[in-house]
Amino acid sequence: MKLEEILSHPTKVLSEEQRRQYFREGYLSLPGFIEQDWIRVLNEALGEFIEESRTIDQSTDSILLESGHTKENPRLLRINQVVDHHQDFWKFAVESILPDLACDLVGPDVKFRESTVNLKWAGGGSAVAWHQDIAFMPHTNLNLFNALVYLDNVDLEQGPLQVIPGSHNGEIYRHYDDAGNWIARISDQDAERLALQEAISLTGPVGTTILLHCGTAHSSAENLSNRSRPLVFLGYQSADSFCYVPFPRAPKSLGYIVRGQAARYAHHDPIELPLPPDWSDGYTSIYESQTREE
Repeated sequence: MKLEEILSHPTKVLSEEQRRQYFREGYLSLPGFIEQDWIRVLNEALGEFIEESRTIDQSTDSILLESGHTKENPRLLRINQVVDHHQDFWKFAVESILPDLACDLVGPDVKFRESTVNLKWAGGGSAVAWHQDIAFMPHTNLNLFNALVYLDNVDLEQGPLQVIPGSHNGEIYRHYDDAGNWIARISDQDAERLALQEAISLTGPVGTTILLHCGTAHSSAENLSNRSRPLVFLGYQSADSFCYVPFPRAPKSLGYIVRGQAARYAHHDPIELPLPPDWSDGYTSIYESQTREE
């Protein structure tokens, strides 16, 4: 669906100015947006994963561990495809206000894509270098976004999300080095063309929700505080957007229609999209890819 078609539909959740700000800047911050009842449910569910992590000493397909993890001192990095592993996260993805909000950004026909919980554990939780999400999974159009929901208060010491406003309107970078190796980040040479001096850190109280366009360059610093920074990451897209490559670690929920109807045709944006590597032999995470490159 073209932008003018999306804008022709009245908003369900956002104001018209908020929607236009998202399309103009490539992100939108909604402080304290998610109601506390949902936050309580999600934090309780997250606690179950943390307790489960005490029984393992190495990462699994669903639970990725930080270095230094022990039974007595659990350190979690990420929970992959969390909606496939806990019903409360799936209910949040399809029954909360987020699917209606998705209609405001991608049109009335919306499908679900992916989900994680990123934890950035206290006292050194991993940094993530500048990247664009669309480079990892190019689609026929750019009507994709991620909703990042803060499960606790987030301040500057916790390594909050940083974005470069308007970067979604520019180039989609290759995320390879000069030798053609995948590095899962924008190369230093390409980063010289980014307006890094304009980067904004997105802090906020618990329940804050960040809407992030798939082409927006973003990063986050190491967590130097004594508090973890858990957030739920849910991906939605227009029903007429299809991935060009096999989806790595495809969730059971991939492509589920959360609003409207399934598409009968694919919509193609006139944009050059670099392809990621062949992940048919497996895919770990952005953290491991960037760490390996270092």
